[in-house]
Amino acid sequence: YQRRVHGGDRSIAMRGLRLRKTSKPKRWLHHYEIIGRRAPNTKDPKPKFYRMEVFAPNRVAAKSRFWYSLNKNEKVKKAHGAEVLRIKEIPEKAPRRIKNYAIFIRALSKTGICNMTKEYRDVTLVGAVEQMYTEMASRHRASFYDVQVIGTSVRKDADVVRPSLRQFLDPKLKFPLLHRVRKGIMARSVFARHAPSTRA
Repeated sequence: YQRRVHGGDRSIAMRGLRLRKTSKPKRWLHHYEIIGRRAPNTKDPKPKFYRMEVFAPNRVAAKSRFWYSLNKNEKVKKAHGAEVLRIKEIPEKAPRRIKNYAIFIRALSKTGICNMTKEYRDVTLVGAVEQMYTEMASRHRASFYDVQVIGTSVRKDADVVRPSLRQFLDPKLKFPLLHRVRKGIMARSVFARHAPSTRA
């Protein structure tokens, strides 16, 4: 194996490393837009259209969430002939610019149903929603299907409320390097009288 990698197939191995470095971070959530309606009939030949934005891991779960919300709010069921007209994934407009997101949710906790507003700092809306689901699972023991995203918005720095988020809004924020290891200090010799010190 070492002879194959270090020999003729070394370029293939290095090419795989380059592809792995330049690959985008994998997201387990996607942002979908779904449009649906009731089935046309003689009483209602032109039914009303319903548009909804859903965060789900795939299209099947997104349509399931769409029908759940439509049944709860508008009494529209897929079993009664309703149909999905369009489903598409919404791309992020500025994925390289960091923003402050506010997420309005309705969650089922141990005591009951409660409404919350969470704030997160991320470059994409999907990343902020992933942070929200992770926090709800850790702090409130809420599963993925116990949390419903009601709405999202982008907040300015002056409108941010959470102290954990406001600490990153200082324009003079610095991250000092407290412990910098000098280059080559660990590779001077194989045998040494004293152990190397990185604090010198």
